[in-house]
Amino acid sequence: MTRVTGVCVQTALLCSVLLSAIFWPRTGEPVLLVPLGGAGLSSLGVLADEGLAVVGTGRSPRSLIVYHAKPFPILAVLQNGFLPLAAPPGLCGDTGARG
Repeated sequence: MTRVTGVCVQTALLCSVLLSAIFWPRTGEPVLLVPLGGAGLSSLGVLADEGLAVVGTGRSPRSLIVYHAKPFPILAVLQNGFLPLAAPPGLCGDTGARG
């Protein structure tokens, strides 16, 4: 591996770690669920069983804002076709009362 390639790999790894630290959902914080492909309202029952409370819609089409009180079920959310992003309350839109 050349020096330039090594630096590029290390930079990409650093960027991915920093982005995941910023966007990883934290317990008790709002999470923006962005639908991937055909994900829709049919998945809400499964997500509610995982302890997520839907409190509103996001600013992008078909996105949802949820709260969670226990560790975030990231695999269940991804398997149901949503990309979870940590979202500060000011950027979530109108969430109303917490669930």
